Amino acid sequence: PFTSSALLIEPIDLLSLATFIQSHGHTVHVLDMDAERLQPNQIQSHVKERQYDAVVLVFDYHIPLATEDVWRNVLAIAEIVKKSGTRTIVGGKTATFYPNTFLFKDSPIDLTIHFEMERTLLELLKIKEWNSTQWRSVHGISFFDRDQVHTIENRVPAEDLGSFPIPNRHLVSVPDDYIDVRTLLSSRGCPHTCKFCHVPNFWGRWRQREANDVVDEISYLISDFGAKKILFLDDNALVNPVRMEKISEAIINHGLKATLGCLGSCSVFQMPVAKRMFEAGFRWIHFGAETGDPNALLRIRKNISPDQIRSAVSKSHEIGFRIRTSWILDLPESTPEELDRTIQLILETQSEEIRLHFLALRPGSEFEKQYHPMAAFNTVLPSQYIHHPTPQLSLSRIPNDLFQAKIKNLISLLQERGYSFVQNADDLKDPEKLRHGSAPLKIVSLCPLRYGLDWHL
Repeated sequence: PFTSSALLIEPIDLLSLATFIQSHGHTVHVLDMDAERLQPNQIQSHVKERQYDAVVLVFDYHIPLATEDVWRNVLAIAEIVKKSGTRTIVGGKTATFYPNTFLFKDSPIDLTIHFEMERTLLELLKIKEWNSTQWRSVHGISFFDRDQVHTIENRVPAEDLGSFPIPNRHLVSVPDDYIDVRTLLSSRGCPHTCKFCHVPNFWGRWRQREANDVVDEISYLISDFGAKKILFLDDNALVNPVRMEKISEAIINHGLKATLGCLGSCSVFQMPVAKRMFEAGFRWIHFGAETGDPNALLRIRKNISPDQIRSAVSKSHEIGFRIRTSWILDLPESTPEELDRTIQLILETQSEEIRLHFLALRPGSEFEKQYHPMAAFNTVLPSQYIHHPTPQLSLSRIPNDLFQAKIKNLISLLQERGYSFVQNADDLKDPEKLRHGSAPLKIVSLCPLRYGLDWHL
């Protein structure tokens, strides 16, 4: 499904991969079918015109957007590409955990890459004779040969992220095709092991870029693209408070002026570091809270407590940050009483942006292994999309009618407190229509939210 133009950010994960390949002497071209609203049958002219040696299809890599529709579209795109005699390679989480969905007899896809793609792809592009004999020497791939899928041992994740070049945003149309928020990735992975999340199993242990490398990228975004808003799109940018303090100090010392945002965990929030971040220009933090019930937090291995959520949001507000919190309302085995405690904490903390989620079994997550009965047979689960506006599963202990009534009541109570309720991302094309007077914009949402709302220095 296409992303609303109200939300669309540059595909930073794809740009990172393309730039790495480009830095090793290859000519690369990035086609963002989302930004250009291209259906699979519309890429034939691109393939003919450019005569690619290889087409690399990347989805659900850093940004979790897997759906059954996207999977089908990848196969359709590969079919068109294959007819031109071009090599076809697929990477991302679905390709990693479900290679069988792409590799079968007469599949248009030659190979899937597991986990991190950079070094594996570079090695594949050096192969002149494109056949299964040559592929067997490349770690971290799967391919179909002699009526079965062959998987070659995975490679160790890259330790030095600083060896990867700054992503080349000139490979796409920035800022024409995207909103006014530039993005960067300053780390990979997360040290936590939340059961609903695929990040630990996909990226491995948390790895970081050094502060100076990060600040060089911020400087590049400001000088080359006039960036005024920059988002750290890391899964958890706050893992190492000492590092974040160094990044903030370097931003201040370089005199860089931009409004910054990041995603992070309440468990590592430190007031002195947050104050330094604010001084450097950070104005927005997204905390994944998930639930207000202590037992539920333990069950999902969230590694935080309701008190930590309460404290992190309160102290962030005290400094002056705009806060987004996200919550999963239908966690497995949850009870009406647990949902009540979550609702109470949402009403108590009152972050400016409240994102209400329903559980999705993300490929590679512990919950997917536990609750997806076909996982052992490499069968992709339909419709498991983290931004689905209605519940997709029935794993809680809350009767549906009661569940819907409680959510409706929560939204009503928030509206009484000045929140605008957003169900459709297109409503964010003109956020000012959602504002009540001159007060800060407050939103409760059942759909993806735009980055950069009310980010002010």
